Amino acid sequence: MFAPDEMTVVRVKNNWTRSDLLQQESIFWLRDIAELLSIDSVVIKKAVQVLQNQGKDAWDTIGVRKVFGKWLIRMKTFAPYYRKRFDQSHIRNVDPNWNANDLLGQKGQFFMTEICKLLSLSEYSLRYRVKKVESPKETFGIWKDEVTSRFIVDMVVFSRLFRMWAKSGREADRHT
Repeated sequence: MFAPDEMTVVRVKNNWTRSDLLQQESIFWLRDIAELLSIDSVVIKKAVQVLQNQGKDAWDTIGVRKVFGKWLIRMKTFAPYYRKRFDQSHIRNVDPNWNANDLLGQKGQFFMTEICKLLSLSEYSLRYRVKKVESPKETFGIWKDEVTSRFIVDMVVFSRLFRMWAKSGREADRHT
């Protein structure tokens, strides 16, 4: 009736990395894995609802089930789904020792909230600009990730644009 990996609920070990957790072949409580995997349980619950509305079994499809009011995760099934939809290991963190020039010289993707703090930019202003453009990823190097609902910045594209903005601002200051 139960597969071997469905027999025991395992607790997340303190020394496990994200990769360690995703390699397990056991079941876990959603609340125990959410922090280590940086996922919002609401997003997972919505995914289950979408699958149910489509007539699909979430346990077989993505490894998520509600049992007696508690959410279970079957890691063997959930890990591939997570890697495809939620893994943001490609998103880099802003080093606290960087200055603005160090950040602008980086390659890779960053969360907009982090770069705005270091570059003293208004998140509101950037989000407004992004929403007004048809292809913001190509134009600004900024886009809203549909899964996490967070804005991502491709620093290679954005830094070129930011330097042009800064240069044009300095030239405008000299003329006034």
